[in-house]
Amino acid sequence: MFSDQSCNWALKIETKDFQRVRQLMIECVLATDMSKHFAELGHFKIRSEQPEFDLTTEKDKMMAVRLFFHFADISNPVKHW
Repeated sequence: MFSDQSCNWALKIETKDFQRVRQLMIECVLATDMSKHFAELGHFKIRSEQPEFDLTTEKDKMMAVRLFFHFADISNPVKHW
C-alpha cells in the first residue's frame, strides 16, 4: 500500500475518517479474542433486551459489529473447505 501511492486509499480520506476506520479495525480484531466470548455474548444479550437498545447509536452499533465480526471468525471451522 505504501510502496505504490495509487493503492494507498488512506491518502484519499480525511484524518478523522482514517482514525475511525483504524479504530474500527482494531475493535474488530480484538473482538476475535475467545477469552471474552461469553462475557461479550452475555453483554449483548442483556443490552439488546433493553427498551432503549438502538442500532442507530454508535455504542450499540459498535457492539453489534464486534459481535458479528466475532461470529464470522468462529464460524470458519464449520465451512466445507
